[in-house]
Amino acid sequence: MAERLLFLDCDGTLVDSRRRQHALFLELAPQARYGFDEYWTRKRAGANQGRMLADAGVTDPQALEQFRVEWLRRIEEPARLAQDTLLPGAAEFLDRAAGRWTRVLVTGRQSREHLLVQLAQLGIADRLDVVLNTEQRLSKPVLVRSRYAACRPGDLFVGDTGEDILAGKELGVRTVAVLSGATDEGTLARYAPDRVVASVAALDAALLEPAAA
Repeated sequence: MAERLLFLDCDGTLVDSRRRQHALFLELAPQARYGFDEYWTRKRAGANQGRMLADAGVTDPQALEQFRVEWLRRIEEPARLAQDTLLPGAAEFLDRAAGRWTRVLVTGRQSREHLLVQLAQLGIADRLDVVLNTEQRLSKPVLVRSRYAACRPGDLFVGDTGEDILAGKELGVRTVAVLSGATDEGTLARYAPDRVVASVAALDAALLEPAAA
């Protein structure tokens, strides 16, 4: 039987990028003064950057646009990426999937060069068979279809956001939401993933077993 496709988000699924994101938010909007835990509690409950900025008194359209531009320009600077760590159990999970699955990273990262360097530094570059990044230009389903003409129902999409679950559904594959990233369980449930687990480390053998076509 041919290997099935295992689509994996990056930040919040395999990589812990919370400190990088929190630090840059405070640099760009120091008046916000959100502590690390408060920032991520609000983010996981569904507050986007616009809402968090508004609650901190940043409402001027020009200031909001400047924040957006600077965020995109600076969030993937190599020195910032060095703050990221591998989520516990991620490497072992990728090893368990080896051989039976084609492990495809599908991420919204802009810079492929910086992404590949980071994956190597984190020790998972050789644990991924394909790396796809949207460059903030394409949706994840469109990007996947540019590489794979068709997916099968037994394929799997694993991610930490509603966007990931919707991407999997659009591709017609099974979906698993992980609670290790940017969205809490209540919010993820609204997207009706096939399964919700604490992290990729909690994906059991039965779920990793490729389903019949």
